[in-house]
Amino acid sequence: MRELNYIKIFIYLSIVTVVTVGLHYATAAWLDQRYFRFLIWNLFLGWIPFIFSYVAYVFSYVKWKGTTWLAIASGLLWLLFSRIHPIS
Repeated sequence: MRELNYIKIFIYLSIVTVVTVGLHYATAAWLDQRYFRFLIWNLFLGWIPFIFSYVAYVFSYVKWKGTTWLAIASGLLWLLFSRIHPIS
């Protein structure tokens, strides 16, 4: 199984995020409409599970006693912020 390259994924997602935010603010200024600001917040919330999964990934390679518990805590935080399950 192929391993993920988190640096390439991070760079790609960063570029896409910057372009998306830039397009949002450019169109909001051009059309003078601020209705879709919630999408920027949604984009920010989408980054949180990625960060927690990266932390769990890094902890899986570190070899000291507490990393197992930190990886589990990071995984649980990922599950908390993940949007793959309905909250309500």
